[in-house]
Amino acid sequence: MKRYKNTYTFLANCFCSLVCSTVVFAQSDVPLIGVKEAFKYEKQYLAEYEKVMLDHLPPEKKWIQPNNKSIPCKVVTFANQTEDEDYRLFWDGGCKDGFADGLGREIEKAKMHNVYQIGYYERGSAVGYTSFRNLLTNESREQYSEGHEEAFGYRTIISQNNFTFHIQQEAVYHNLTTGIQKIIVSSPFSDSYIYIKEYPNFFYRITDTSNDEFRDSSTEVAIYARSATSDEYKYNGFGFALLKNGNTIAAEFINGENTRLVQLPKEYYQNIQNIYNEIKEIQNRALDANQQATLVKKQYQLKICRTSVKVDFMDNEEYKDICNEEVDYEVINKKYTDKLEQISIENARKRDEINKKALTDETFRQNQLAQQRAQLRAREVAQQQAQAAQRMASAAERSARAAESANLNQSLRSTQQTIMQNMQNMRNNNSSNFQPSWSQPTQNRLQYCYIASGIKFCN
Repeated sequence: MKRYKNTYTFLANCFCSLVCSTVVFAQSDVPLIGVKEAFKYEKQYLAEYEKVMLDHLPPEKKWIQPNNKSIPCKVVTFANQTEDEDYRLFWDGGCKDGFADGLGREIEKAKMHNVYQIGYYERGSAVGYTSFRNLLTNESREQYSEGHEEAFGYRTIISQNNFTFHIQQEAVYHNLTTGIQKIIVSSPFSDSYIYIKEYPNFFYRITDTSNDEFRDSSTEVAIYARSATSDEYKYNGFGFALLKNGNTIAAEFINGENTRLVQLPKEYYQNIQNIYNEIKEIQNRALDANQQATLVKKQYQLKICRTSVKVDFMDNEEYKDICNEEVDYEVINKKYTDKLEQISIENARKRDEINKKALTDETFRQNQLAQQRAQLRAREVAQQQAQAAQRMASAAERSARAAESANLNQSLRSTQQTIMQNMQNMRNNNSSNFQPSWSQPTQNRLQYCYIASGIKFCN
């Protein structure tokens, strides 16, 4: 009976550390890294994976004779599941050639172990479509397996206690030979989808948040690597987020910490797109496995849920609990409906807060605009007043210059008149009092000149 480790949960920390806490810089401030550097982490992890697989051995199988069968009727399971001292295995189907055969249920019990698997068995091993349930963890899985090497399935995990209730659904592909898993995680309580490609030592996680109205991102991508000292996984490598506003933020993470912003080459985005497409391919096969395995389970229920069917190898009521699962689903459905209602109320509250914040922000923006307009108008008025004052000052200056010029001209004219009068007086005096002893030619007549205020005046 196969069970797969679950290295993450739907409630794991989101890739929000990049989207929510990063200061967005101009593209020119963010370094563009080359292809070689962009793929350095994957190259390292894939090399480590190859080394791990060199020493990797498929899980050890073990043949178990069911406790309730007196004739040889072996069932194959994994050895590590049989280590508990109180481990018991029951098989309620047929036996053929010493092995479990036909339609039946394999039940395994131990102190901390209570699981069953329903399916058609051949030579002690389930083939084709099977239905698995862990009664301790509330994990159920309907799957299609090809021997013990490869399986497609649809896993549902219901977590509930007095305080919480959650449903997680996973479309799963698992190859036990390569150790690679591909998983699509969803929940009826979330608008996001998580796409996982997991190696034994690291995994890619692609989160589609495009339908989540409360997230700024549409896609978030990160690489998680297993710690060298523990089984803990942390962000280790390059990751990015595609934002709904059309921008992209990329960063380098080391040991879970965002160390720097980067610009990734287009080859890196194309590789992630290829991985995403590869994971999506499992969805249809997983859903088909879910539908067909559910039909197998119903066939089994029709076989054992008759009143006449009784067993003595375990408590008959416990054995036939599988016939009352519809009652269990009614209880689960009630909790499911209640949680959807709670989510609806919470989402309405979030929208109200967003709207109030938007209104507050808009009011603040309008107030800011009003203040800016008032400041602009005040500057315009001040500028206009300054210009008017300047014009008045210029006019006064021009008037003063004109008055000064008029005064100067008047002064010059008065001075000129005075000089001319003085010169005339001098000529008159000379003509009457001074008689030369020789006859003086007219062209040699004495000329009198006077300079006043830089202007030359002559008779």
